[in-house]
This record gives sequence, structure tokens and C-alpha cells, in this order.
Amino acid sequence: MVRTDSISSQPTSSNTQYDISSYRPVETEQQPEAMQPGPNRADNINAGDLFLSRAGLDQGQILRSQLNAQVQDGGTPDQNGGINLDDIQGVRGNPNVTPEFKQAVREMADRLGTRPEYLMAAMSFESGGSFSPSAVNSRSGATGLIQFLPSTARGLGTTTDALSRMSPVEQLPYVEKYFEPFRGRLSTLEGVYTSVLSGSPRPNSNDVLFRSGSDAYTQNRELDFNGDGQITSGEATSPVAARLFGGVTRVQQRLQGLGFDPGTADGIFGPRTSRALADFQRSRNLPATGLIDEATFREALDAQIDD
Repeated sequence: MVRTDSISSQPTSSNTQYDISSYRPVETEQQPEAMQPGPNRADNINAGDLFLSRAGLDQGQILRSQLNAQVQDGGTPDQNGGINLDDIQGVRGNPNVTPEFKQAVREMADRLGTRPEYLMAAMSFESGGSFSPSAVNSRSGATGLIQFLPSTARGLGTTTDALSRMSPVEQLPYVEKYFEPFRGRLSTLEGVYTSVLSGSPRPNSNDVLFRSGSDAYTQNRELDFNGDGQITSGEATSPVAARLFGGVTRVQQRLQGLGFDPGTADGIFGPRTSRALADFQRSRNLPATGLIDEATFREALDAQIDD
């Protein structure tokens, strides 16, 4: 029930129908709070309301670092630690991700008070790495860069059919319109992704989404990696965070090369990968969270692989 990287490694042109239902089996009423009556949906959740199986694992320190450097194109992350947009999973070589698209995302991020890499990672995850405006979930009808549900599209003054016929750049204003009610609460990747997941930003990685005893928790209990009976925003954001660094498979392969055992490099962030990460973190005197974060990944990139 956990989405894998391998599904999302094949970019498609914007006029290609891209069905992601095989790894998005549970549906959500995805609407910004400004379009909803009553309490935030994240506060009143059930298993039928969410794409619950989209989630993976991350504590979100990746966000806490804030990636303060200017994001640049080309090559490797810049010397100040910024994330290169081309290194995000699904971006490099993707005909849907043009220089115009990336510039528009940078400008949108500035207006929304977030980071362009967070928006790009969320769109990569939601579109299965295709960045196709016509990416569709055949079960729910969710369509596009952030998988607009039909009801969400209507609330934004359009339809999923119209969205699917747009170019990636043409669809970005609707992405911005969706996030606009959350301005000021999108400073972390958790805030960005949980806005899409449940229509309510939970920017702190320790914010609890699901508790033991609820249908939502039962549906996603494999995400409770520390066994504390709750699933946090950070845990649910993990597969999105991994995309900032090329995907879960890349993390697993790097751990293998460094002599740690995440199991098969299958793109699924599970307990074994988490334990391997914790072991690596201990070996580098980092907090042994067993979770993906920027400090851990950069340490892994810098570490010497033994032959």
C-alpha cells in the first residue's frame, strides 16, 4: 500500500494520460479550509477520506534546516546547502519541467512564503514523478500536478477535464490558488504536503495526524515506526522528503554502499530502512531518529564508500 519510486521514474508529456490509481488506492476530500464548512478536515478524519496509503516516513528535520541558500539550477546542490531543483526526483530530463515551469514555481513559492523545492517535491509525489497536468487517478478522478479532486477543481472555478487539457505552466495558477489560503503556514515541507493530503497544513513534523484506535491510524499503522500509537505529519511526509534527494531508492542504495542494511532498494520506506538510517546516524553522531533529514542525507553523500 506504500507507493514506490519505480512507478514514478518515467516522465510523460503533458498530453499523455497517466493513471496513478495503482498506488493511490484511498481517496480524500481535498479542499482548502477556506472552501470547507466546519472544522479542519485533518481534525475530523476517517479512512475513507484520505489518500492514506500515500504516506511514508520522515520526521521532517529536512524542513527544520529551512534550506536557507538560494536554489540554483544545474549540477549539484550549491555551496550554501540549497537544494537543486534538477535533483528532485522526476525533474531532470522531464519535458514537462521546462525552465519556464521552474521559474514560475520559484515565483509562486515566493508569493506563498514557501520554498520552490517543497512545491516541486509535492508535485513530483502527487503526479507520480511525471509532472503531467493530466496525471489522473481513475478511482477518484483526481487530476493534475497536485491531484485536484473534481470537487476541489470546482471550488477553484474549473474542472478536472479543463485542468487535464492545460500545459504544466498553465495549471500552476490553480496550484497557487489551492495553496493561497495557507499562506504563512507553508514554511516546511510538512506544511505543504499535509495541505494537499488533508486540506489542512500541519507544518510541525511532530504534529499528530492519526492516533491509535482511529480508522485512519489502522489504515496506516505501518507508518508508526516508533510504535508510540500515533502517526505524525513528519512520518506522513517522508516519501515526499525523499524526493528532494532523488527518492527513497537513492537513499537505500547509498546506505547499502556505506555498509548498512536497508533491505532491497525497492523504493519503499519501511522499518528496515528506518533502522538502517538510525544505525548510520549513530555512526556519525547524529540524532538516531531513523528518519530522512537533510543533515543525514548530506552526511551520507559525503561519507566514503568502502570497496
